[in-house]
Amino acid sequence: MSLNDLRKGIASYGAGPQLDALPPADSMTWVPQPGANPAFSLLIGILDGQQILAYLTRYGEKPREVRYCTRPPPDRPSNKSSSSISTVTQDDVMKASLLPPFKYLAENSKPMKRKFSMLIRWYFLIQGYIDGLEGDQGDFCKRFSSAVKRIEEEKHDEEDGTQNRARRNREAIEESPEPEDADSTYTLHSSSRTGKTHVINGEKPEPQSPSARSSRDLRSSKGNHDLERLLEYLKDHSALYLLDNLPEVSEIQFVGQTSIPEAQPMKLFVGREAKSGDDIYAYMVSLPRGFHEVRFYVQTAHDEEPMKTETVAKQRLLHPFSKCYPKQPCILEQSDRARLTLMVKFYFISAGIATNCVLKETKKYPERLRVALDYIADRMGPAAAKPPSHAKDDDDDAAASAAAGGTPALNPAKHRLSSESSYIDESDIQSTLALEPPRLPHHNRTPRSASIFTRKSAYSMAPRSQTPSHTTSPHLPATITPTTTTDPSNTVSSPALLHHPLRGNPKRSAEDAEFEDLARIVMKEQTLTREINALQHEMDVLEERKTIWMDKWQAQFHAVNEKLAAVTRERLGVRMQFKKQRLGSGADEAAG
Repeated sequence: MSLNDLRKGIASYGAGPQLDALPPADSMTWVPQPGANPAFSLLIGILDGQQILAYLTRYGEKPREVRYCTRPPPDRPSNKSSSSISTVTQDDVMKASLLPPFKYLAENSKPMKRKFSMLIRWYFLIQGYIDGLEGDQGDFCKRFSSAVKRIEEEKHDEEDGTQNRARRNREAIEESPEPEDADSTYTLHSSSRTGKTHVINGEKPEPQSPSARSSRDLRSSKGNHDLERLLEYLKDHSALYLLDNLPEVSEIQFVGQTSIPEAQPMKLFVGREAKSGDDIYAYMVSLPRGFHEVRFYVQTAHDEEPMKTETVAKQRLLHPFSKCYPKQPCILEQSDRARLTLMVKFYFISAGIATNCVLKETKKYPERLRVALDYIADRMGPAAAKPPSHAKDDDDDAAASAAAGGTPALNPAKHRLSSESSYIDESDIQSTLALEPPRLPHHNRTPRSASIFTRKSAYSMAPRSQTPSHTTSPHLPATITPTTTTDPSNTVSSPALLHHPLRGNPKRSAEDAEFEDLARIVMKEQTLTREINALQHEMDVLEERKTIWMDKWQAQFHAVNEKLAAVTRERLGVRMQFKKQRLGSGADEAAG
């Protein structure tokens, strides 16, 4: 994509005037930088009396990366120790005194750091030092347009003497934390997933709850009754912090639509088609029977084409839609498709577009939303927001248990449901369990702190945020009260009882053990089924490729065969002409 195309792409997001307002590249200070690619660096600020230079490096065929270094000013008397160039991290650069326009993007959040790097790449591009930008150009236009808008807003705030940076310090519409799309250099990550408060203008902020953003959303949901109900439900179940894993509604792009009259007046941008780069939009369509369904369409250059949910999951989606299904889906299950459409409806509700309909149509929508948010947190892994005071409670319980001379309390079972276990009915396993006699527990078996299989009813039994001091595991009671005192060895202080806490109820222990065994078998069977389906799908793909290749081979073979026949006929004509000419010459000589 050329520079003009990039300018048009950025202007298409309404950032044309802001882009033109940036200082020109000729007004910047460019310094020769040996070893860089290109061999120039850009002066962006001052750190501890040293000039901060930004330059680009490249290793092999990888995309260029932005690096930073410091050096003494040219007018300062230098010696051998102070004249050397030293590298600095981007975190150090964010705390330094920067020049405009770089100082307007100086924040320690991941999205702002990436936009800061985009700004530096942009200046190298318009200065003519690099030919183009690596990665997804369309994604760059979208991200950089928000960056230049931010620069213009910060500039006006500085001129007006106001500080609204904290109001805009929430950058969250990013891709997944793991590199699912290796072709894109500008796949960003959410700044709110860690639940940490970033440093602004070098000042140390006060500690805040990981759900600080969620609390702001709760206060700002007045008038949106559906959203209020959802937030209250999450708050009552101690799951409000899970919203920290999602982009804010203000960061999600809604576009007006008139192509489907029976749908909501706005459509939601969810990502791009992997090959063509066309935009993918989600519609909420009202059905005649009084329900709404989510439909996906690809907006091509001339028309909009429908796309199945299974196909949508294989495209380049934005977060959190890319976390609604397994990382490398082969065949989506019903739970994955439902999770994706559920999150689409959530943003329609949060934006106030779909009102007074979804919660009426789906009575269990709040509970399913909590399950979906929990699944997204599992997919995000360590980058997901942590529950409030979770780590502190664990440390306090462990310290109290160690001080009492006992073993540390075991954590309660996690209530995060996988896409399979949330759709398995416990009655299927209990009916099988009734056919076999209970099995006595094996006393040499080490008691487990949590089952690997979570029952369907367990999710609604207790909130996730309960600490071990308030939640007891069904396999390990927190307090053991002896029913008889005939045997002193059966008291709570008995070491044997501590090692075998399940002796008091052998029948229940047998059911638990049998339940775990059957659950493990069911999970293994489902895993094998998914693997078989994936392999079968792969075989179908290979067979389809073979058919396409054979058709192509037949066409090429036919074309080459026809060409061979034509050349053979032409050669035969040339030979006949040669013979006729020789015969004619021989006859003339004989007559002479």
